[in-house]
Amino acid sequence: MTKWMEYVSDDNVTETGSNEHSSTSILQFSFLRRVRVKPAQKLHVSEEEKETVSRSSTRCSLISGGEREYFDPILVDVIINIFSKSPTKSMAKFRCVSKLWSSIVRPPYYKELFPIRSPPKFLFTFVGGGKVFYYTSPQPQDPVEDSSLVATRHHTHPVTNLSLVFGPVHGLVCHQCVGENYIVVVVSNPVTGQYVTLPKLMMTTKLVDAKSYLGFDPVEKQFKVLCVSWTLCGTEKDLSVEHQVLTLEKGMRNVLWRKMDSRSIPFCAQTQSDDGICINGILYYYTKTLDERIMIGCFDVRSERLDLIPFILEDSIYTLINYKGKLGVVHNCHAKDFVLWVLEEQEWSIRVYEKPLQWRRGLCSKEAVGVTDRGELLFCSKHKVEVPFYIFYYNVESNTVVRVRVEVPAFGSFKWPRLYTFPNYIEHVKLM
Repeated sequence: MTKWMEYVSDDNVTETGSNEHSSTSILQFSFLRRVRVKPAQKLHVSEEEKETVSRSSTRCSLISGGEREYFDPILVDVIINIFSKSPTKSMAKFRCVSKLWSSIVRPPYYKELFPIRSPPKFLFTFVGGGKVFYYTSPQPQDPVEDSSLVATRHHTHPVTNLSLVFGPVHGLVCHQCVGENYIVVVVSNPVTGQYVTLPKLMMTTKLVDAKSYLGFDPVEKQFKVLCVSWTLCGTEKDLSVEHQVLTLEKGMRNVLWRKMDSRSIPFCAQTQSDDGICINGILYYYTKTLDERIMIGCFDVRSERLDLIPFILEDSIYTLINYKGKLGVVHNCHAKDFVLWVLEEQEWSIRVYEKPLQWRRGLCSKEAVGVTDRGELLFCSKHKVEVPFYIFYYNVESNTVVRVRVEVPAFGSFKWPRLYTFPNYIEHVKLM
């Protein structure tokens, strides 16, 4: 593979010019194969091949002894077959070789050419010391009590005034940093390390709070960021709220935030929770009405329509989760039990689960972070987390708990101000 790379240049690659989202257009590309020929030896090629070689001098080169090398086309499906057997991190490097290689590993073709094979993992986002650290670990499907996982470090991003990490959504994560009158949102891929900083949102008055959420439209295959911001409009209690949307485009050139028409949006008051989740093209997040009623914001990523779903409890600590493809809300503030609400056909169903006696004390200080494919609820600490830490698997059917230890090499017993734990993470080579 490495021997091929040095003979490939962007001059050898031309794009089809097709905008159709099909794998056939990319198969029109060709690759280069080495053919070594000595000076006295004639190379028998067709007229078409001669024309191909003459178009680009980079397709032949002199080597020691006057020997000359020629290259002739090989169908790109051979290269795709090689790529499909390479690890994810190698894919991220291949895109830097040439336009051809970059085109193969970029959307919309990547998902079609390289179907997801890797099992779901845990994604851990540690925040501390002015940086964001991304780690992953295996996610056991049938864990054993007090078994251990070892987290693998991927990439680190420096941050200033970080206030929120959201995701992952189809392999991408977003985080926001806020100042006195501005908001900066960064979308990144924890595996490849690639990231893009979105245009800075400037406020004309003092910024009180902001929440930025990443969503994905499975129909149009588009990522969008929704930013909800609250600014002072006179007195401390007189707040103005704005909803702005940005669509992530290929190359990210000339992308702009778009203000949503406030006349079509119910007023959303500021909340303490920064929880949110994207399920099947719908962004869900906490909000409140003017009369302090708890609501769930419901943003359709494709149509960019915002609605509010009433919630039946007072302001407290709740966690939004994807419960078997539906919106779930977990409340874990009681010593003896916790409550799970599931949104089914715009109505809430409620389920109460009693905690096992031996785990009541340990689970009470943990927050729900998600659900496994088998329906087990996952709990973990989020604030002031000391490494190593634990993830708790709660089986709702057998009413049993399994505790799994997570080791983070190179950090010893370091205590992190904030930990975001995301289960069911699938590695993607998403390029923006």
